[in-house]
Amino acid sequence: MAGPDLAYRPDLAAVARDLDIDVSIDAVFGQASSQAILGWEKQGLLGPGLSLIHATGLTPESWRAIGATGTTISLAPTSDTQIGLECLASSTSAYLVTRLHRSPYTDSDPSRFQLP
Repeated sequence: MAGPDLAYRPDLAAVARDLDIDVSIDAVFGQASSQAILGWEKQGLLGPGLSLIHATGLTPESWRAIGATGTTISLAPTSDTQIGLECLASSTSAYLVTRLHRSPYTDSDPSRFQLP
């Protein structure tokens, strides 16, 4: 998700805005993602049309930016625990504190989920 060549940047955000489509970003976790979130905040790229998937291991400053801009998160508790993506408890706690908009997300085998 984060690195020297971020996939989400001002020109791509402008295309999404022009087309009136929302954007989801996967693999949002850890220090690099926290830095990217703060950079996106400065660039005006965060907001309700952006959903961050996983959102684990983020810094308090990045949670502040997410909450202040109305950016949404999608928690993926099944895959997070299976492959050890940071700490889901910190995401859940941050959600409860900031009252972020959130949605469930499954990025694992749906056949394992059985409805009663």
